[in-house]
Amino acid sequence: MLRGFIDLPQRIGKHPAILIIHGARPTDVTDGTDYYTELRKAFSRVGIATLIWDKAGNGCSSGAYSSQLPIRERATEILAALKVLKERSDIDSSRIGMWALSQGGWVAPMTAVRSNDIAYLILVSGPGRDAISQGAYLGLNLLREAGLGATESEKAYGALRRASAIALGGGSPQELNAALEPLQTYSVLHQAGMPDLTNATYLRTFQTDPEWSLSADVFLRQLHVPTLAIFGERDTQVDWRESIGVYREAFAQGNNRDLTIKTFKDADHDMLPLPTPKRVRDSVFVDGYIDAMIQWLEAHNFTDAKH
Repeated sequence: MLRGFIDLPQRIGKHPAILIIHGARPTDVTDGTDYYTELRKAFSRVGIATLIWDKAGNGCSSGAYSSQLPIRERATEILAALKVLKERSDIDSSRIGMWALSQGGWVAPMTAVRSNDIAYLILVSGPGRDAISQGAYLGLNLLREAGLGATESEKAYGALRRASAIALGGGSPQELNAALEPLQTYSVLHQAGMPDLTNATYLRTFQTDPEWSLSADVFLRQLHVPTLAIFGERDTQVDWRESIGVYREAFAQGNNRDLTIKTFKDADHDMLPLPTPKRVRDSVFVDGYIDAMIQWLEAHNFTDAKH
């Protein structure tokens, strides 16, 4: 059973609301130091109610969380949470949106396409395409961090992308092994927990699990709600440059003109500052990130003007 919290602003009345959609990592929203605590407080200060819950088997939720990519399952969970919010007398059901991080960049647009009750999206470090491409980009950055030159890193990156494409295309184990063979010399991929990307047996699971090949742009093209997309320029997990291009193209194809894109020069995948400043910080996040979201929400009338 999934459990979580609804945080209500202090003012009496109907509040706009936002569902907080986490990324792929474990959660514990009962912990006061949780990554999402500062977000919840920031939204509450401007009169927005928040709804957040722990994944199955995490924090206050029971059950077991899938170690794969339960994207469709997560979208169904969000629709159930949305129903709970809509039925409350203290929520303005016409102003319910979603904030989503990383893997949530697949889940939230998919949910918004399935529901007419989502008023807006804030997507942070959202992938533009599929999980396999994202994994290959991470591999490229691991190689760069290990000190490989640009030419050799790009060559390995190309091999990762080709092997992934062969797996998705139904390639045989022999074809996969041949495509992966050049990657076996890069021990950094294994040391960083990336052996799955260089293992033919694992790659073949892509052929039986369609969620690995789900591409975010399929859903982005169908969005008709205001969307704020935020990226950190030090993100090594999601190719933020590619994502920006995909977002712009998808929204143009869908004739949705209400797309705002913001990047933060020194932010990583989680919008944390890099390098970490030595001074004591008022926020765990990179400077300007919270303010950018609040200003966008206020400009679109998604905050409570009486806060």
